Amino acid sequence: MQFYQLACLVAVAEQKSFSRAAKMLFLSQSTVSNHISNLEQEYGQKLFDRLGKEVRLTPFGEKMYHWAGEILRLREKAEEDLRTGEQEIKGQLLVAASTVPAQYMLPSLLAQYYASYPRVVISLSQGSSMNIIKEVLQGQIELAFVGEKYEESHLVYRLFRQEHLVLITPRDRNYPATVSLPDLLEEPFIFRQAASGTQDFIEKVLQREHIHKNRLQIVGYFDSPEMIKQLVARGVGVSIISETAALDSIEQGLVNAYAIHEMREKRSFYIVHHRKKTLSPAAQKLLLHVAP
Repeated sequence: MQFYQLACLVAVAEQKSFSRAAKMLFLSQSTVSNHISNLEQEYGQKLFDRLGKEVRLTPFGEKMYHWAGEILRLREKAEEDLRTGEQEIKGQLLVAASTVPAQYMLPSLLAQYYASYPRVVISLSQGSSMNIIKEVLQGQIELAFVGEKYEESHLVYRLFRQEHLVLITPRDRNYPATVSLPDLLEEPFIFRQAASGTQDFIEKVLQREHIHKNRLQIVGYFDSPEMIKQLVARGVGVSIISETAALDSIEQGLVNAYAIHEMREKRSFYIVHHRKKTLSPAAQKLLLHVAP
């Protein structure tokens, strides 16, 4: 069964004539007859009865005509989708992000993306940077937004944002504009969970400065920056968090914020995908939109 044979079958059935079908298809009548004959031989069934000047489908021909129409319509739909796929970006896009990008960076980025590609349906999951990277490696998601690099040999990272971490304290704490970590050893600290990119960054700085975590007065570890900000505002302790995450609480006067001398370098955020995975058109456009 070939597409051109099915096209001849449909044309003859609808024109009720081999000659009219041949004219419509820009083929010779003998060519159309040969295609129909080959189909009849392949299935061992007669497709048309010749009744006077017209031909009519046999019962088997009716069944073949139905499926021929379905197949040709599906082929046309597939051709249209494949040829217009680059022009019309649509479909589902699976994305994951660690806490800070998901809550404080992506809303504005995705709003801009949706303005250009409104037919893309994005499914965004949130988790720790380490767990999200595992999902990328397993092929469960196409793109991820994280604040730390892992498994670089299998992944492609593109920088899309940089920012400082800041110390936030209750309003009754007063420090100079820039503080030093050794001056904070007596403060009760509230930290992010160990699998977060923020905490990884902090612990690398502590190791570099030869400040062991046991010297810090740690009162708790939490997943949510929002929870941490509220605890700090209520006087439970101090914390080191993303400048972007802290901004609203600073502007509302809920906490004080200070630069940290040992964290003068900016923390980087990346969009990442598997090195060997072919990205969908929607994912390619998001990648270019975020990190051109």
